[in-house]
Amino acid sequence: MSIIQDDTETDLVNLRRTIYQTIMSSLDFEEAGHKLLKIRLEQGQGMELCVMVLECCTEEKTYRSFYGHLAHWFCLKSRVYRECFENLFVQKYSMVHRFDTNKLISVATFFAHILATNSLPWICNMFG
Repeated sequence: MSIIQDDTETDLVNLRRTIYQTIMSSLDFEEAGHKLLKIRLEQGQGMELCVMVLECCTEEKTYRSFYGHLAHWFCLKSRVYRECFENLFVQKYSMVHRFDTNKLISVATFFAHILATNSLPWICNMFG
């Protein structure tokens, strides 16, 4: 019996859509956080949630503190999310030279928010 493997990443696309719709339909960051926690994530999909929070943030015309508060909320909830946001910081820092001005401002303000609230440690392992 052969196992069929789906390489279309349909599950990932559906997860990202669900996260996006949940964030956009929430009135405040606490509501978004509680709704997002109800989504059944498989092992390792916490990073995808963190990536989507940042991507939603960068799609706004100007920075909204909603996203920084949401990231802070997740960092307080679990060490796993804190580590995911820390890894995301390292990833984005390494490619910051590729961002357009608006995305650069959003990413910088987002991480400044979660660093200033002590959600992330001020020491990040930049060199692996």
